[in-house]
Amino acid sequence: MLRDLRKSVIPDVSYLYLSNAFFEDAFMATFYLLVLAIRVSFSPKLK
Repeated sequence: MLRDLRKSVIPDVSYLYLSNAFFEDAFMATFYLLVLAIRVSFSPKLK
C-alpha cells in the first residue's frame, strides 16, 4: 500500500534508484559496524 502511494507520487525509475542507493548505503554501514564490533570484541582475546 505504501509502495503504491509512493509510485503515484514518484516515477518508477527514480523511486527504484533512490531506494536502491538508500538500501546499499544502509547495508554497507551495517556491515562496517558489524565487522568493527567483531574486530573489537576479538582483538583482546587474541593478545
